[in-house]
Amino acid sequence: MVLEQIDLMGFVYWFESVGGFDFILPFLLVFALVFALMEKVKLFGDGRKSIHVIVALVAGLLVVSQPQFIYFIQGFIPRISMFILVLLMGLLVFGMFGVRGEKISGLPLGIAVIIAIIAILWSLSAATGAYYWPFAGYITGQDVAWLLSLGVFILVMWLIVKEPGKKDNQEGLWKKLGKELRGE
Repeated sequence: MVLEQIDLMGFVYWFESVGGFDFILPFLLVFALVFALMEKVKLFGDGRKSIHVIVALVAGLLVVSQPQFIYFIQGFIPRISMFILVLLMGLLVFGMFGVRGEKISGLPLGIAVIIAIIAILWSLSAATGAYYWPFAGYITGQDVAWLLSLGVFILVMWLIVKEPGKKDNQEGLWKKLGKELRGE
């Protein structure tokens, strides 16, 4: 059969040997992102697609001319892609149990944001060559137990102090943060 004669790994090795992973894919990624951003923002006005193409082309070529940017992209993209894949699988599992995205707010949303920030920092650690978390070698089992105890203590104190069912039109932390960032 024809499919038995196709050597996909041979193609991957050939693509790597011609610089596909070092030049072509990073260039296409940067070009596509910059072009999409320019089309969305319309910095030069409507109907200026040729200028957007030139700016994206120059940005893509400048990025691939710097090896440290290539190493950064090659370290960051696989890890963040893995996080996105895990996130999508988690959303799929939640969707199977009837959880909808519109209903997620408050504490679960805050926890999700914190997990996303940690995942991005983990992805950036590979891209910058810092494979170890700061002070990771100094954290002992006793430190982890102490931090967990402190977290439980803070949670219990918060549950005792908060008044049940009283909203008082108070805004949540994320709404306040969003307004501050927007300058409102």
